[in-house]
Amino acid sequence: MRKGLTMPVYDETQFPAPLDPEQFEPDEYATALSGRNLAIQAVAKGILSRAEVIDQIKGIAREQGASESRSIELITTGSDGRFEKGPTSPVDVIVLLSRKVRDGVAKQMETELEATLAKSVEVTYLDAELEQRLDPTPIFSNVEVKNLADGPLMYFERNKARWALWPSRLIDAAPLIRDGDCLLDAARTQLYQEITENSRLILEVEKERRRNFAVTTRGTQEDPTKVGTNRMKGNRIVQFSLEDGMAFYDPSGHQTSFKHGPLRLVQAGLQIEAFQTMDSTVICNLPSPTIDKIFFLHDLGVIQANYTEMLEFAQLYRYFLWQYHRSEYAYRMEGATSVSFDPIQVRENLLAITRLEEQLRGK
Repeated sequence: MRKGLTMPVYDETQFPAPLDPEQFEPDEYATALSGRNLAIQAVAKGILSRAEVIDQIKGIAREQGASESRSIELITTGSDGRFEKGPTSPVDVIVLLSRKVRDGVAKQMETELEATLAKSVEVTYLDAELEQRLDPTPIFSNVEVKNLADGPLMYFERNKARWALWPSRLIDAAPLIRDGDCLLDAARTQLYQEITENSRLILEVEKERRRNFAVTTRGTQEDPTKVGTNRMKGNRIVQFSLEDGMAFYDPSGHQTSFKHGPLRLVQAGLQIEAFQTMDSTVICNLPSPTIDKIFFLHDLGVIQANYTEMLEFAQLYRYFLWQYHRSEYAYRMEGATSVSFDPIQVRENLLAITRLEEQLRGK
């Protein structure tokens, strides 16, 4: 950690200010980031409880003549569930219901909850100067309803489209508040059954995603210039440039720095290895934090490496998370859409994380 810098102390009644990655070394930043994410979830739990969203869910069900769920649980997912949330992204919420409701009722729940949270909640920072300088931002964004009694749970959208397959939304999840029984464990068990029944489709989609992330991370043998680029709706998007030593972050242009390269490569690779086991012990108990996944899968013999290689792999993941958040922080605080980096070090680390990712997967 930089000289004289101390870990922040959080007040659970106020949303924590963004961390400046430049004030930390990558490994130390990961530790501080985990603490900030815990604080964010504590604030989110308080807001959801005070907003009485569970009562709102029950009220919508009654108004629409739907059976009231005996148990309701609100969870978060993605970077929140992995304790990797950076400075810009809002909290993603999934509502788990123990009883079936019609798609129209579920959609109404999503719409009304999003409206409630969007209009009643804005970011309040501990740092008064920071609070005055930044525009207030809603803490929550997307709300998704999943019915355990209806399913399937492996899709993000209810249209069941191939590219809406996102089983990781229940893998990378953390509980927020609930009424009744814990549904997250039950949802994971149900997800395991769906994975085993649809393994060919799920693995095909996940492997295709991983291949795309691998191209962004290392390019291809035929065209190494693809490093740092991907395609979105037919358009070539530059995420980072080794030639210029620049990483780019601009959500409006689908630029996300190192997110859709080395970070997604590691996340997708670990998930594929877990799913290929078809083992309920592995899939139902897979930790949500990425680093924890690495050591969990290693301890169960799913991935092969010695302890030194495991530490290096974890360190490289933290390094690119730090680089990604440098881009996010510059965008959030200054509106900057690019940040510079040491191209020699980044190139070396891209090669190292690619080599280790393939080695650990036995490729």
